[in-house]
Amino acid sequence: MTGWTEGFLYVRTVIAAGLLSFAMVTPWVAGKAAAQAREITVTDAERIALEHIPGTVESIERDRHEGAAVFEVEVRDAQGVEHEVLIDAASGRVLRVEQDED
Repeated sequence: MTGWTEGFLYVRTVIAAGLLSFAMVTPWVAGKAAAQAREITVTDAERIALEHIPGTVESIERDRHEGAAVFEVEVRDAQGVEHEVLIDAASGRVLRVEQDED
């Protein structure tokens, strides 16, 4: 083979590898974006917290806990005791319920 032919084949191979890499990464990025789009809403977080601690929601904050998006919901029960309910924003799973010591 001549020099220009080898160069052409090399460039063609590099371009094909790049396109293959793009094709492999694109569905992963799209899947991650879709998963983020399915996060629970503030209304969902309120409902989930009240299912665990009946009472009145005092506040809801969206935050991060150990790298994951969460909702921190403060609920005051019928006796006036405040509880913090930590809810995973992606799944709606209750991660922790703590009684405030205030």
